[in-house]
Amino acid sequence: MEVYLEEDCTLTLSQLADKVFERFGVKLSTSTEPSTCNNDANKVKRFRFAKALIEHQDDGDYIVCFDETNSNVFCMRSL
Repeated sequence: MEVYLEEDCTLTLSQLADKVFERFGVKLSTSTEPSTCNNDANKVKRFRFAKALIEHQDDGDYIVCFDETNSNVFCMRSL
């Protein structure tokens, strides 16, 4: 795929998948988002989480976020 992108950096994910299929006979998925990501239940969960986070920020709580890179970000809302 790297070679294809070096030749034409404007290729879409679908076009790259087609090229891989033509060359290797392997069908690649072009979906970049899990199907459960935007279902109604998860939308409600994200809304509740965001609301609780804002409440903690408003209360002046110390918030530290960790991700897979093991770095953290301190979050504080300013007035």
